[in-house]
Amino acid sequence: MSEAVFAFIAEADHQNLPQSRLPLDAFPPELLEPLDGVCVLPPARAVVAVQSEEVGVFVYRISSQGEFGGDTWHPSFDEAKHDIAVEFGGSAVEQWTDVPLGEDPITYVTEQVRQDP
Repeated sequence: MSEAVFAFIAEADHQNLPQSRLPLDAFPPELLEPLDGVCVLPPARAVVAVQSEEVGVFVYRISSQGEFGGDTWHPSFDEAKHDIAVEFGGSAVEQWTDVPLGEDPITYVTEQVRQDP
């Protein structure tokens, strides 16, 4: 398996994409304006999971405009994929694909999102 994989979040019209709702304590308070104790992030169009040999897997959400949509930590690829399936609904997550070796995962997936009709 590659050191990074990504998947698109399926939505026929891309107008009503799922949104992550994360507790505000997951972020430094100076970066957020509280909204009922929850931060609503931009709707995710894709997720990219990046393996870090030292600490596990980081999953980054990328909006349909290529904006940062939040990140989370997971102990393994399997747990990351499971948690993303729970977060967005199993059928919403399209096939996981390897990010080509040598490519920066975030940049590569952001470009893929921007090219997706």
